Amino acid sequence: MTILALGSLLVGMVLGIRFRFIVLFPILIIGSLALTTISLMADEAAGQTLLSIVALAVPMQLGYVLTSLFAAFLFHGKQRDERNIGTGADDTRWERIATPRSTT
Repeated sequence: MTILALGSLLVGMVLGIRFRFIVLFPILIIGSLALTTISLMADEAAGQTLLSIVALAVPMQLGYVLTSLFAAFLFHGKQRDERNIGTGADDTRWERIATPRSTT
């Protein structure tokens, strides 16, 4: 169960880096169907099957959201600076006025 949770966390992190939010739904459906099939073949109880599906879905969504938020936080300033260079937007003028100059 721990390996399933850690693996789905890593898969969620990779999905958070590479894809948009809509990709989570098909991956969770495919993973849930695969776990249900494996559980039925192993003759496990319904509670164990549901626990396996939860152990797949929750860490995957958590990894996706945390990685997406981290990437947005990391790259937000860089994209904003690239977007405003040379546009003459008012907010960039005020940023230049309010930001102290470096002494180097």
